[in-house]
Parts: sequence; structure tokens; C-alpha cells
Amino acid sequence: MSKLITYSLFEAGAQPFEMASYVRGFYFNCRMNNLIYPDWRTHLEVDRTIYEKYKNLFDWLVANNNLSLNINEQTPDLCVGMLWRMKPIFTLDVTRILCRDTDAVTTYKEAQAVQMWIQSNY
Repeated sequence: MSKLITYSLFEAGAQPFEMASYVRGFYFNCRMNNLIYPDWRTHLEVDRTIYEKYKNLFDWLVANNNLSLNINEQTPDLCVGMLWRMKPIFTLDVTRILCRDTDAVTTYKEAQAVQMWIQSNY
């Protein structure tokens, strides 16, 4: 059983500058998750197009930063792609999942709120 912080990245018509900001946000959050949520694992659902474009970064994060990665062969429509981050609820043996946007910064204050949620038994 594990606890996951999940994200999705996919080619959905975003401009290159926008996509780069999502990838940068994910990288930052992936590194911060290790510090702020040491007993959680970061999980990314990504489409083949984005994976190939940033392959070196994703592979490094898998090897060095506690990232689990699922590469999806199809590029989804926007709403379907956003829901990808919920796939581990149905496919992996997890006890808790935080579904996050790649451009929403991981913070200590949020981690405190998550800890309060866990302690509340809801």
C-alpha cells in the first residue's frame, strides 16, 4: 500500500511556453514532494509525445527522485487528460491519493492541511 501525489501531462494544444511551464512546475513539485511528503510517492501519467520531448528529465526523476511514471500511448482530449491523474485510484494499490495540477506549487502549509485530513480519519 502506498500514498501517491498524482499529476498528468499531455499534449493538448498548449503553446510551447505554456507546456514548458507545466513541465517546470512538475519538476519543482516532484523535488518538493520528496522534502515535504517524505513517505509519499509522486506519480505521473504522461502521453508519449510529452514523454519523448522531455525523456531525459522524466527518466532522471524516476531514477533519482521517487517518481513512478505511466506512459500513455494516446494523446487525450483535454478533460480526459486531466482525469488521467485519477487512474491510480483504480489501477494501483494505494491508501491515499492527492490529485494535483502541475503548476500548483507544493507547500508546507498544504502538507500540514493534508496531515490534519489524515488524522481526522475522513
